[in-house]
Amino acid sequence: MKLTFKQAKKGDLKFLDEIREKKLNKIHLYRINRKQAEYILAFYKKEPVGHVFIDYKSKYKWHSCPAIEDLYVKASKRKKGIAINIMKQAEKQIKQKGFKEACLDVETHEHWIKKFYERLGYSKVSGPHNLKYKSNNKEVTEIVFHLKKQL
Repeated sequence: MKLTFKQAKKGDLKFLDEIREKKLNKIHLYRINRKQAEYILAFYKKEPVGHVFIDYKSKYKWHSCPAIEDLYVKASKRKKGIAINIMKQAEKQIKQKGFKEACLDVETHEHWIKKFYERLGYSKVSGPHNLKYKSNNKEVTEIVFHLKKQL
């Protein structure tokens, strides 16, 4: 499946909502407006099918390289290789900026996604860590493993 990619802008919120099948404007706008970060949209033909966020300057002390976050594929388009293609694009963009590694965090209970990333060459380097953030004005803590890959 041949995908095209573009960096998300404010006018692309409708695509992000369509991919997620719900409105998450607050978090999407936060990511779009971040400096030292990229929010990448994936399209098949003209249909938005997925996204990924790349944070080049993460606030988490265990991140020593760009962090790939929030890989998401539209539910109706899963199991077609889209996630692999989105990850390849994210890694390509990170490498083009001169970085030699990429990292990501996986919740400790999500064994299936950890295996997916391991198949792409990521390996656990640390964790578990307490990843804390705010969602809907509430403090959230996720227990995560930290994975890394040489590009």
